[in-house]
Amino acid sequence: MNVTGSGAVRPGKILVVCDRNVCASPYLERLLISQLADTEIEISSAGTVAMDGGPMHPSVVERLRAAGGDPAGFRARQLTAEMVRDADLVLCATRRQRGQVVLMEPHGLHYTFAALDFADLVVRLSSVQPRHEPAGTMDMDASVVSQVVEAAIEHRPDVHARLKGDADILDPYGRRKRHFATMAKQLDAAAAPIVRAMRSAVGYDTLRSDRGFTSV
Repeated sequence: MNVTGSGAVRPGKILVVCDRNVCASPYLERLLISQLADTEIEISSAGTVAMDGGPMHPSVVERLRAAGGDPAGFRARQLTAEMVRDADLVLCATRRQRGQVVLMEPHGLHYTFAALDFADLVVRLSSVQPRHEPAGTMDMDASVVSQVVEAAIEHRPDVHARLKGDADILDPYGRRKRHFATMAKQLDAAAAPIVRAMRSAVGYDTLRSDRGFTSV
């Protein structure tokens, strides 16, 4: 479905953040790109202390290729407030990084999450379906990604928050290959429900700017 066609809402943008932008965030960026390629959702990544212009870590390249992603042409970028403002969803590898993003751009508070926390919210969306909303209740400019975020936030009271040690993606930089395998496993698990929710949202032909989402 071409959601950018006449009368349709825009697909939206996802920004993925970690520290150096050479391990966790590029892995998730390229994994989401490969799995959401036909949705027109834009996915990018950046680092809070990025190795600006640097390549993806070789061990991440290996894991990404095994997962079906394409590392070609990747270069690390330093995170800016403008990047956060331009996104509809910011996924961070850790809660600490989420705090850094929000301090940089407070406007991002509503749509910035640790990736595992956001995955826990969207996993509750067994399906995302359009519904009629009373006039004036929907943001007429909200993207598909933004509407998925809103639907997920509704489930916060129903989701037990992860303990601090379980909420973060492992940073494998400078560590052994098994740590890269752990990182990839965590990100694969986080990506699965996020991809399902986004694909479900984009897949409804009736999705228009006067409609929202509900979950069943």
